[in-house]
Amino acid sequence: MFFTKERFLQLFFIWWLPVVLSLRQFHHNEHGLNISIYNHQQQKENKIYKTKHVDQLHKHILQIRPSMHREAIKRRKRSLISENVQHLDDTAYLNAKQFAYAPGDYILGGLFAVHIPDSNSQLCAKVLQRSGMWVESVLYAIDVMNNNSKTLGETQLGFEIRDDCSDPNKALEEALHFVDVEHEDSECVSDEPQTIGVIGTGSSTTSAAVANLLGLFKVPQVSYSASSPILSDKQQYPYFLRTIASDINQAEVMSALSELMNWNYVAIVHTDDAYGVPGMEALKANLEARNVCVAFTFGLNRETSENKVRTFVDALKKNTKVQVVYTFCLKHDITRILQECQRQHVEDRTWIGSDSWGDSRQTVKDVAPVVLGMLGVVPKATIDHNFKKYLSELDPYTNTRNPWYKLTLGETYNCTFNTSLTDRKQCHGNETFEFLLDIRSEGSRSSFMIDAVYAFAHALDDMLRNCHDTVCYNNATGKLNLEYYLDYIKNVSFEGLTNPHFQFDDNGDPLAQYEIVNLQNKDGILTFEKVGQWDPTLGFEEWGGVVWKNGTDAPRSRCSPDCPAGNYIIPGKPTCCWDCHNCEANSISTQKNSLLCRSCKDGQRTNPNQTQCLDNPIIFLHWNETMGIILIISSGLGLIATIFCCVIYCKYSQTPTIKATSTELSCVLLFGIACCFSCTYLYIARPMDTVCIARVIMMGVTYSIYVGSLLTKTNRISRIFNRKLSDGAPSIFLNLKYQLLFILGIVSVQVVLQVVWLQLTPGHAGLYYYEDYTLLQCKYLSYIGPVVAIGYNLLLAILCSYLAFRIRKLPGQFNDSRGICFTMITCALILFMFLAAFFATDGKAESIICCFAFVVSGFAGLICMFLPKVHIVLLKPERNIRQSTMRVKSSATRSTLGGTITMDSISSSNQLSKTPAGRRISSTHQTPNTSDPDKDSNTIGDEEEEEQFMEEIQRLKEELKDMEMERDEAVAMANDLYKQLCEAEKKYEYELEKVTEECERERKLLKERLELEGLPAEVILSKLGTEKADDKMEKDEEESNALGEKHSQDKMLEELQQQLLVIATERDNLQKKLSLLMVQYQQQRSNGEYENPGMEYSDEEV
Repeated sequence: MFFTKERFLQLFFIWWLPVVLSLRQFHHNEHGLNISIYNHQQQKENKIYKTKHVDQLHKHILQIRPSMHREAIKRRKRSLISENVQHLDDTAYLNAKQFAYAPGDYILGGLFAVHIPDSNSQLCAKVLQRSGMWVESVLYAIDVMNNNSKTLGETQLGFEIRDDCSDPNKALEEALHFVDVEHEDSECVSDEPQTIGVIGTGSSTTSAAVANLLGLFKVPQVSYSASSPILSDKQQYPYFLRTIASDINQAEVMSALSELMNWNYVAIVHTDDAYGVPGMEALKANLEARNVCVAFTFGLNRETSENKVRTFVDALKKNTKVQVVYTFCLKHDITRILQECQRQHVEDRTWIGSDSWGDSRQTVKDVAPVVLGMLGVVPKATIDHNFKKYLSELDPYTNTRNPWYKLTLGETYNCTFNTSLTDRKQCHGNETFEFLLDIRSEGSRSSFMIDAVYAFAHALDDMLRNCHDTVCYNNATGKLNLEYYLDYIKNVSFEGLTNPHFQFDDNGDPLAQYEIVNLQNKDGILTFEKVGQWDPTLGFEEWGGVVWKNGTDAPRSRCSPDCPAGNYIIPGKPTCCWDCHNCEANSISTQKNSLLCRSCKDGQRTNPNQTQCLDNPIIFLHWNETMGIILIISSGLGLIATIFCCVIYCKYSQTPTIKATSTELSCVLLFGIACCFSCTYLYIARPMDTVCIARVIMMGVTYSIYVGSLLTKTNRISRIFNRKLSDGAPSIFLNLKYQLLFILGIVSVQVVLQVVWLQLTPGHAGLYYYEDYTLLQCKYLSYIGPVVAIGYNLLLAILCSYLAFRIRKLPGQFNDSRGICFTMITCALILFMFLAAFFATDGKAESIICCFAFVVSGFAGLICMFLPKVHIVLLKPERNIRQSTMRVKSSATRSTLGGTITMDSISSSNQLSKTPAGRRISSTHQTPNTSDPDKDSNTIGDEEEEEQFMEEIQRLKEELKDMEMERDEAVAMANDLYKQLCEAEKKYEYELEKVTEECERERKLLKERLELEGLPAEVILSKLGTEKADDKMEKDEEESNALGEKHSQDKMLEELQQQLLVIATERDNLQKKLSLLMVQYQQQRSNGEYENPGMEYSDEEV
């Protein structure tokens, strides 16, 4: 059918084009745009007239039958335009009706703003000087493609370029020439070349309007400078593409620039149209994402009054904190702002220009004091030097392809090629646009236009080469399917001027690359110098060389100074104005101007600046620490000493000294000491669950072996010399087997306690968090296990200490009890240290205390129990005999008040026999011992004799002790009397001195009174002499009394000394008796009369 849905929409658009134009304002408002369509009274009249004109044009189009030839339609459309142009009252519009055309196999359309509105907003009234060069850039690019046989082959491109006057309505009117109103099923076939695409327009506002029309007729459109973000919407503008990047990217660059320069308080000025509003919104969103506040925004267009512009500049002048102003403005709009700033002398602000004027010398040349030091964000592009050569060779008189070439060239050089005009100088004909390519803005814009032509040409070449299906061509008409052609354009890739690898993304936008230019004054000439570039992946590159308004110091556009990391801000109004506060303890902020501070985790602390959470050092006793090394060396030396003692005891096990210490029990004790030293390594090892369990078990078992062996030793000695414990019968505790079983029983109880504790609450390694460190130590859910283990061993140690204290008075080397007692006291103190370590310390201190406890316990056992024996065995072998095990001191020295008395041991059988013990020893000596010393039958008898002898010795010692106590009491009494005498003497001397002073004072007073009464000197002397005599008698009497008292005290002292001499004499007699008894006993033992081979005792055991 002829009227398909698509065809109906096309004709409907043409019929109701005036309605569409009037509804554009409402359409863009729905998308957040505020597009103005010139509300000036004169503009309204022109708009109404032109709308009527276009309406009339389309009414004529409706009268044309669909079967008419396309060429006839074209000619009719052009004639209608020519007929109605005469109704316009301005001559500039006559120039706008011109267009550039060249035939070809396919036509590329073009829309350029050759004319623009003037300052009075009169349409097409002003010539845009550079537009002639822009048109030439398109013509040059088409020539390059046509002359390149590798690209299009024999296919030739034509062009049809029209002037849109930078007006949306005019652009729509001109765009009608590029659409095909003929249906594909029409009987008439046109031989006019097909328009396969349109290059343009230059502004986002006109591009949006044209894209709606061209998209309806499926004509691809590639713009060279329309950068509005709304044009990336492919649902609304499916056939629109562009060689310049979207303003979304430009807004990203501008906001990144504020972050780079540390600005947080700025203003935005924008044009109130499809270019400025979306750009402003994108910039504002990006700035807010970077915590940059926008103090105020100002939008303007041609209809904005000068009063509003003045008000904005006045507000900017008053707000001195805003030092940076971003702009998304067209040239004529920003010019109004800058001129007003110049009038109000607002010359201390830094302006950031968008691509529309960021490198335009024409815009800034008249307002240099205001914009000097500004930055411009412009798309990156390179210059085609062949195009520059092309421009230099153009002759204005022979260049007929471009109808605006002479006009724009004359405006550029301020001359005319029309000889009839006399108000302007005549052009010479050698003028060219070549110099414009040296201007950054003009040269780069031409590159975007050239790349637009290249995109169409390369896509056409790809389609002609690769697509031969009927879907690509209409065989009847020979026309391309533009819908498929659009796909080729989207996928095109070539080496362009704006990008070495040019291609479009899914939104029809190219890769965004920008250059940052800085307006500098070099020798009085304003130039835009490149100071950096921006890439979406790399960010800013090659940044440097910026000359700001104040030199090298960047402007400071901030409401409040930066709040450094380690602090947080409390925002005010606006949010970029804040108060800065320090983060609380153990909290950080890692970025400046942070709203909150983050608390560090357990086991972490902050650095001094509170900008980073640092892991606290994990504290435990390491192997490589100084204290750890000391403990390891100490334990190692202890183990070596223990092994050495064990070797000595094994080697000399048959010697009397070693045999007297019970070798088996000594070896068990050495094993316990070795375990003590070994436990040190468990407390130095890194705490783990297994290590924590092993610590408590080893500690309990080690001390059980250690204390149990000493307790067994003490019990053995006690039972040997105290028959009351066994009722006179041999004790089973004197049997080695039962002694070892006793030790095993003690250790077994400890093991059972530990197993029960491990089943209930086993220990494990855990972390304890503190402010500056973390403790890694063993945790115990209940301390009952360690306390029971330590308490059990402590109870054994106290019991052993008590038994050792009871047998402390055994004679000579029988007495091992002193070493046991000292060892047990040390052990008990160490076990108390264990309890303190578990409850009062933690971490490394606990480990160090426990390790020292083990080391001290081990060395205490070695020194007290084994060092004397090893010393005798190795260094005093002459004492390693049986007699030495029963040796006692042969002489004693005692001190008395009268001097020092030395008693030598002498043998007197007569005196010894006077005592009962002496008689028993004598009788025993006279009865020969005929029994075999190796037999056990005489063991009990010998033990009874020895026990009786020891009881006698004990009784004599007690008598001696009583005598010594009496002596000490007498000495103490004598000392007290002597002290009293000394005190009385001091008191007498003090009183005598006091009386003497009083007498002298009275004598002086008496002398003075006598002299006052007038007595002669002889009388005074006689009276004073008499008083002196009386004083002398009194003094002699006092001295005699004192001598009597002293004499009585001396007499008492002599009596005490005599008593002491008597006591000393009795004590000496007792000492002599004791010495004689001991000498006699040793002689009998040396003769074998009391030898008992079944039992050998040292003085410690006895």
